[in-house]
Amino acid sequence: MSSERRVLDFDPHTGIKHNFVYEAGETPSQDRFVIETTQDVSDIIARNRASANDVDKHKPWGEWSKVASLPLGIYYDLKQQGILDDKKRFTKWLNDPDNKYFRTRGGRI
Repeated sequence: MSSERRVLDFDPHTGIKHNFVYEAGETPSQDRFVIETTQDVSDIIARNRASANDVDKHKPWGEWSKVASLPLGIYYDLKQQGILDDKKRFTKWLNDPDNKYFRTRGGRI
């Protein structure tokens, strides 16, 4: 099975890229295509890490304390799952060690 990929769009500000992916099947009726969306999040993670290192995790939280910065793809995924609209679930998600790269300060929420 052969595959072909072409960039449809790239936004340098967000790092979001849309690709057209065509995969040839054994017969023409088995051919398929996908519009793939990817995002380079390395800059967001680097900024989050720098911010987390600049803030003392023992310093009291303020009313408008920034605690995270999320890539758009993850934001929309959490929104679709209903996690963003549920304070308890979103707090649990933010406190999960697997999501530490999106945190901009240490400690627990």
